[in-house]
Amino acid sequence: MREQLVVYTALLGGYEELNEQPVASQSNVRFVCFTDDPQLRSDSWEIVPVEPLFSEDFSRSQRYLKMLPHLLFPEVKTSFYIDNTVVLKQPPERIAEQLHSGGFTNLYHSYRNSLIEEYLKVLRYGFDDSYRIYEQLNAMQLHSPELLDGPVYWGGLMIRDHHDEQVKATGYSWWHNVLRYSRRDQLSLPSAFHRTGLQPNSHKINNKKSEFHRWPLKVNRDRAAPIYSPTKNIRPMMARIGELEIALKDANKSLDNLYKTLFYRLKSRLFGKS
Repeated sequence: MREQLVVYTALLGGYEELNEQPVASQSNVRFVCFTDDPQLRSDSWEIVPVEPLFSEDFSRSQRYLKMLPHLLFPEVKTSFYIDNTVVLKQPPERIAEQLHSGGFTNLYHSYRNSLIEEYLKVLRYGFDDSYRIYEQLNAMQLHSPELLDGPVYWGGLMIRDHHDEQVKATGYSWWHNVLRYSRRDQLSLPSAFHRTGLQPNSHKINNKKSEFHRWPLKVNRDRAAPIYSPTKNIRPMMARIGELEIALKDANKSLDNLYKTLFYRLKSRLFGKS
């Protein structure tokens, strides 16, 4: 018998600590966390170890799990995805009863009025490589400029009947955009909806706090970690080794200068100026 609902998240690369979900004790639904950390333990999540799809790109490896739930749960009808920084305030089956009417359910972004505003924010804060973002923006201006004045969706919570053919097609289109352009999935979800013609069941609910959830609850997040940097982790390994060699030479030179300074100061104190 096919399960009706599963809650899941994906936490890769040690980006932050796992948030527990206290409402799991009030629910009959599985809470599944996909992770590459074999030592991870949880009181509320069922830990499922996975290998990142791309060993040098944890962000896109996480997006693969986020966007294609039908590959993860072939025996489950509906998936309830949440980012790790989201904590549910009600059992998931109760939330689904109130929000989900089939297909693809999500939330509008509470703090962006249009997609172009999201592009500008991502550029301003350096959340991804600007070249990829501008390339994606130029493509959208050429082929579907009306989307830039349209809504932007928040990606932290989604309920999907993931075996629905149109939902699956949307997931693949979304995934292909993230592979080709920016890893920031909120930039490309409107394009995926446009391409497949899927009309999402989107709710205007405050993204930070509602009767259903709280966000963001960040536990020891390191946004500046090199493995998540939009530029540091895409340079060739030899280039990074070269940078380390230069840094090591500079450090040794600084130490030599320090030793010389200390030596002459000590000599001056012991023997006076020569």
